[in-house]
Amino acid sequence: MGDLPGPAFPPPRSDHSYLYNQGMEILSAMLEAAAPEAMIRNHVARSGEMLKISGREIHLGRFRHVHCLGVGKGAARLFAALHPLLSDRLQGGVIIGPEKSSREKSPVTFLRGDHPIPGRRSLRSTRLLIHYIHNQIREKDLVIFLLTGGASALTAAPLPGIPIRDLQRLNQVLMSSHASIGEINAIRATFSRVKGGGLARLIHPASLWTLAVSDVIGSSPGIIGSAPTIQSGPLDAAGLEEILYRNGIPHAAIPRSIWNTMDQPCNRDEFEFPQEVYTLIGDNTTALEAGCRTAADLGYTSGILTRRLQGPVEPAARRLARIIRRHVDRSRAWVFGGEITVQVRGKGKGGRNQELVLHLARELQNLDRPFFFASMGSDGIDGPTSAAGAWITKASARRLASHEVALSRALKKNDSYRFFRRFGNHIRTGPTGTNIMDLGVILLPNLSSK
Repeated sequence: MGDLPGPAFPPPRSDHSYLYNQGMEILSAMLEAAAPEAMIRNHVARSGEMLKISGREIHLGRFRHVHCLGVGKGAARLFAALHPLLSDRLQGGVIIGPEKSSREKSPVTFLRGDHPIPGRRSLRSTRLLIHYIHNQIREKDLVIFLLTGGASALTAAPLPGIPIRDLQRLNQVLMSSHASIGEINAIRATFSRVKGGGLARLIHPASLWTLAVSDVIGSSPGIIGSAPTIQSGPLDAAGLEEILYRNGIPHAAIPRSIWNTMDQPCNRDEFEFPQEVYTLIGDNTTALEAGCRTAADLGYTSGILTRRLQGPVEPAARRLARIIRRHVDRSRAWVFGGEITVQVRGKGKGGRNQELVLHLARELQNLDRPFFFASMGSDGIDGPTSAAGAWITKASARRLASHEVALSRALKKNDSYRFFRRFGNHIRTGPTGTNIMDLGVILLPNLSSK
């Protein structure tokens, strides 16, 4: 993976342009640490017939065939790194991702799903995944399942009676609210045949091992990708109502077919989930620790500010601004991660990272010291846009905030992407092939720096 590209408009020379270069170097280091190839290299190895996963050993000779299944934005690249270790034993498999992908001389089929809202491609690809499980996988086989961020949208197998349009409407309502990813995925799992452990039920009695990359705060296996291979009990009507009430979602906003399934008895068979066959091979911390090391190499006193930045974007921006002001006389570098939420009220185009930086530009426009602030989606995509995120420095914050009317309009209409496209400061990487939530950098250089 190459260096991050330059800004839409270079920062003025008087604005300490070296800060931009240092900030992008730190972001690049975090993305490199979160690359699927690095995660496989650090956690999986093979010696003869022994496959080692984070110190645990699997004797491949015990199994008739080995299959590889995967879903997520980084699943194809995880497979590319894993394939050389299994090429002589791999029977086949299915990988579902957001982009077209193919691997020469590979028995695995690559399919495309929809993201961020599940659609007909996700529905079709999930059907083909289920078909493969039913027709190719047997009791004495081993299935290695690759799970990364984006899996919840890339798979779609709604319960009987829920049409795809209602599933899409449900996802749109949830993603436009302040609901946490844990709450959203709990709801998604309740109305799916493959989420909430559904895929593990389909694979049983074959042996199953999951390699997961987390895109959620806390990295709970019960939340990542809506838990296709981990037991996750469905919500009852009261549990669903509580989530809706807590996030201000009207009862009527949920399609009737969703409510109708709540009245049906749960027909999921009792199933004893195997223990200790789920390995987390990467998460937000993986990237943040690499960012800290790079910042230290650049001469900063560095640290992880938080791994759990969450909640509505505007209060999150105010909290970050207060921290920066509090340390205005110090030289410091922080990295941070998490996933804030934006309640979509307007019809603009934007993403949570761009909106966060836009709020920070307003908050820090009068800060009288050099600084750098950036926030981006680790997958290279911020909301339904081509940007990964945005950045500001002392001078650019003042320049952006000077367009107060346009800035206020952009925030009101959730139109941060068009604002930055007009005035500059986008971060663009293209899809990175990984997803470990959002990544951010704060640099407060020595005041004597030139």
